Amino acid sequence: MDPTIEKARCTECDAEILLSTTMETGGLCMPCFKQMERVTSERQYSDSLAVSAHFHPGFADDLTSWETSVYLDGSVQQDINWYTPHHRRKRELRTTTITDSQVDEIVNAIRGIDLNGLAAIPFCVDDVEIVSITSPKLNIDVRTSPYTFEYFARTEKLPDGAINGILSFMHAWKTIDGLSPYTTSEHAK
Repeated sequence: MDPTIEKARCTECDAEILLSTTMETGGLCMPCFKQMERVTSERQYSDSLAVSAHFHPGFADDLTSWETSVYLDGSVQQDINWYTPHHRRKRELRTTTITDSQVDEIVNAIRGIDLNGLAAIPFCVDDVEIVSITSPKLNIDVRTSPYTFEYFARTEKLPDGAINGILSFMHAWKTIDGLSPYTTSEHAK
Protein backbone atom coordinates (compact mmCIF):
# COMPACT_ATOMS: atom_id res chain seq x y z
CA MET A 1 0.00 0.00 0.00
CA ASP A 2 1.03 3.59 -0.64
CA PRO A 3 2.55 4.91 2.64
CA THR A 4 0.91 8.32 2.12
CA ILE A 5 -2.61 6.83 2.29
CA GLU A 6 -4.18 6.63 5.76
CA LYS A 7 -4.66 3.04 6.89
CA ALA A 8 -6.63 1.17 9.53
CA ARG A 9 -6.93 -2.46 10.69
CA CYS A 10 -9.90 -4.76 10.08
CA THR A 11 -11.71 -5.27 13.39
CA GLU A 12 -12.28 -8.94 12.56
CA CYS A 13 -9.07 -10.31 10.99
CA ASP A 14 -6.61 -7.44 11.67
CA ALA A 15 -5.78 -7.02 7.96
CA GLU A 16 -4.53 -3.61 6.85
CA ILE A 17 -7.25 -1.62 5.05
CA LEU A 18 -7.73 1.89 3.74
CA LEU A 19 -9.13 4.23 6.38
CA SER A 20 -11.79 5.37 3.89
CA THR A 21 -13.04 1.76 3.58
CA THR A 22 -13.94 1.63 7.28
CA MET A 23 -16.74 4.14 6.72
CA GLU A 24 -18.47 1.79 4.28
CA THR A 25 -17.86 -1.45 6.14
CA GLY A 26 -17.96 -0.53 9.82
CA GLY A 27 -14.27 -1.25 10.31
CA LEU A 28 -14.14 -4.54 8.36
CA CYS A 29 -12.03 -5.44 5.35
CA MET A 30 -14.08 -6.30 2.25
CA PRO A 31 -13.74 -10.11 2.62
CA CYS A 32 -14.91 -9.95 6.27
CA PHE A 33 -17.69 -7.50 5.35
CA LYS A 34 -18.93 -9.79 2.55
CA GLN A 35 -18.80 -12.77 4.92
CA MET A 36 -20.83 -10.85 7.53
CA GLU A 37 -23.42 -9.90 4.88
CA ARG A 38 -23.67 -13.51 3.69
CA VAL A 39 -24.03 -14.92 7.21
CA THR A 40 -26.63 -12.29 8.08
CA SER A 41 -28.70 -12.97 4.96
CA GLU A 42 -28.51 -16.76 5.49
CA ARG A 43 -29.21 -16.65 9.21
CA GLN A 44 -31.89 -19.05 10.33
CA TYR A 45 -33.65 -17.67 13.36
CA SER A 46 -34.90 -19.88 16.16
CA ASP A 47 -38.67 -20.32 16.42
CA SER A 48 -38.47 -18.95 19.96
CA LEU A 49 -36.79 -15.66 18.91
CA ALA A 50 -38.99 -12.62 19.54
CA VAL A 51 -36.53 -10.03 18.22
CA SER A 52 -32.91 -9.55 17.29
CA ALA A 53 -31.43 -6.05 17.41
CA HIS A 54 -27.98 -5.04 16.17
CA PHE A 55 -26.05 -1.91 17.09
CA HIS A 56 -23.27 -0.86 14.70
CA PRO A 57 -21.28 2.23 15.70
CA GLY A 58 -20.56 3.57 12.23
CA PHE A 59 -17.35 5.55 11.83
CA ALA A 60 -16.24 6.14 15.42
CA ASP A 61 -13.22 5.87 17.70
CA ASP A 62 -14.87 2.99 19.56
CA LEU A 63 -16.12 0.40 17.07
CA THR A 64 -17.77 -1.81 19.70
CA SER A 65 -20.89 -3.43 18.23
CA TRP A 66 -23.41 -5.90 19.59
CA GLU A 67 -26.37 -8.10 18.80
CA THR A 68 -29.17 -8.53 21.31
CA SER A 69 -31.51 -11.51 20.96
CA VAL A 70 -34.72 -11.57 22.99
CA TYR A 71 -36.54 -14.90 23.18
CA LEU A 72 -40.21 -15.57 23.90
CA ASP A 73 -39.32 -17.33 27.18
CA GLY A 74 -37.75 -14.08 28.48
CA SER A 75 -34.12 -15.02 28.00
CA VAL A 76 -31.91 -12.31 26.55
CA GLN A 77 -28.52 -12.99 24.98
CA GLN A 78 -26.14 -10.29 23.93
CA ASP A 79 -23.04 -10.91 21.83
CA ILE A 80 -20.70 -7.94 22.26
CA ASN A 81 -17.80 -7.41 19.86
CA TRP A 82 -15.52 -5.09 21.84
CA TYR A 83 -13.28 -2.66 20.04
CA THR A 84 -11.27 -0.41 22.30
CA PRO A 85 -7.56 -0.08 22.91
CA HIS A 86 -7.95 -2.43 25.91
CA HIS A 87 -10.27 -5.05 24.38
CA ARG A 88 -9.23 -5.28 20.74
CA ARG A 89 -11.49 -7.80 18.99
CA LYS A 90 -12.54 -9.47 22.25
CA ARG A 91 -16.02 -10.98 22.26
CA GLU A 92 -18.27 -11.33 25.28
CA LEU A 93 -21.64 -13.01 25.75
CA ARG A 94 -23.93 -11.47 28.36
CA THR A 95 -27.27 -12.90 29.39
CA THR A 96 -30.24 -11.91 31.49
CA THR A 97 -33.88 -12.83 31.90
CA ILE A 98 -36.84 -10.50 31.56
CA THR A 99 -40.49 -11.02 32.51
CA ASP A 100 -43.30 -12.06 30.18
CA SER A 101 -44.74 -8.55 30.39
CA GLN A 102 -41.38 -7.09 29.34
CA VAL A 103 -41.24 -9.47 26.36
CA ASP A 104 -44.78 -8.32 25.47
CA GLU A 105 -43.66 -4.68 25.82
CA ILE A 106 -40.85 -5.31 23.32
CA VAL A 107 -43.11 -7.19 20.89
CA ASN A 108 -45.71 -4.40 21.06
CA ALA A 109 -43.03 -1.78 20.45
CA ILE A 110 -41.88 -3.73 17.37
CA ARG A 111 -45.47 -4.03 16.15
CA GLY A 112 -45.77 -0.27 16.59
CA ILE A 113 -42.96 0.56 14.16
CA ASP A 114 -44.41 2.64 11.34
CA LEU A 115 -42.86 0.89 8.35
CA ASN A 116 -44.39 3.34 5.85
CA GLY A 117 -42.97 6.21 7.86
CA LEU A 118 -39.50 4.67 7.80
CA ALA A 119 -39.83 4.22 4.04
CA ALA A 120 -40.58 7.96 3.74
CA ILE A 121 -37.15 8.93 5.09
CA PRO A 122 -35.33 10.38 2.07
CA PHE A 123 -31.97 8.83 2.97
CA CYS A 124 -29.95 7.48 5.85
CA VAL A 125 -26.61 8.86 6.93
CA ASP A 126 -24.44 5.76 6.50
CA ASP A 127 -21.28 6.60 8.41
CA VAL A 128 -22.97 7.02 11.79
CA GLU A 129 -24.40 4.47 14.19
CA ILE A 130 -26.92 2.10 12.66
CA VAL A 131 -29.52 0.06 14.53
CA SER A 132 -31.30 -2.86 12.90
CA ILE A 133 -34.31 -4.69 14.32
CA THR A 134 -35.44 -8.08 13.05
CA SER A 135 -38.48 -10.02 14.20
CA PRO A 136 -39.09 -13.14 12.11
CA LYS A 137 -42.41 -13.80 13.87
CA LEU A 138 -43.67 -10.32 12.96
CA ASN A 139 -42.01 -10.36 9.52
CA ILE A 140 -40.10 -7.16 10.30
CA ASP A 141 -36.52 -6.42 9.27
CA VAL A 142 -35.72 -2.70 9.47
CA ARG A 143 -32.67 -0.57 10.03
CA THR A 144 -31.98 3.11 10.37
CA SER A 145 -29.73 5.50 12.17
CA PRO A 146 -30.89 7.20 15.35
CA TYR A 147 -28.84 10.13 14.07
CA THR A 148 -31.16 10.54 11.05
CA PHE A 149 -33.79 12.27 13.17
CA GLU A 150 -31.24 14.63 14.76
CA TYR A 151 -29.71 15.39 11.36
CA PHE A 152 -33.01 16.33 9.75
CA ALA A 153 -34.11 18.31 12.80
CA ARG A 154 -31.05 20.53 12.30
CA THR A 155 -30.83 20.72 8.52
CA GLU A 156 -34.21 20.29 6.87
CA LYS A 157 -37.76 19.17 7.43
CA LEU A 158 -38.53 15.46 7.49
CA PRO A 159 -41.64 14.40 5.56
CA ASP A 160 -44.56 14.12 8.03
CA GLY A 161 -44.84 10.34 7.71
CA ALA A 162 -41.13 9.92 8.31
CA ILE A 163 -41.33 11.60 11.71
CA ASN A 164 -43.67 8.90 13.03
CA GLY A 165 -41.51 6.23 11.38
CA ILE A 166 -38.30 7.30 13.08
CA LEU A 167 -39.99 8.00 16.43
CA SER A 168 -41.70 4.59 16.48
CA PHE A 169 -38.41 2.91 15.52
CA MET A 170 -36.56 4.79 18.26
CA HIS A 171 -39.22 3.78 20.80
CA ALA A 172 -38.76 0.11 19.84
CA TRP A 173 -34.96 0.42 19.99
CA LYS A 174 -35.00 2.18 23.38
CA THR A 175 -37.35 -0.49 24.76
CA ILE A 176 -35.01 -3.29 23.64
CA ASP A 177 -31.88 -1.38 24.69
CA GLY A 178 -33.29 -0.54 28.12
CA LEU A 179 -33.93 -4.21 28.92
CA SER A 180 -30.55 -5.43 27.64
CA PRO A 181 -27.51 -6.41 29.72
CA TYR A 182 -25.27 -3.90 27.88
CA THR A 183 -26.90 -0.63 26.83
CA THR A 184 -26.00 2.37 24.71
CA SER A 185 -25.88 4.40 27.95
CA GLU A 186 -23.21 2.08 29.33
CA HIS A 187 -21.42 2.20 25.97
CA ALA A 188 -21.34 6.02 26.02
CA LYS A 189 -19.51 6.13 29.38
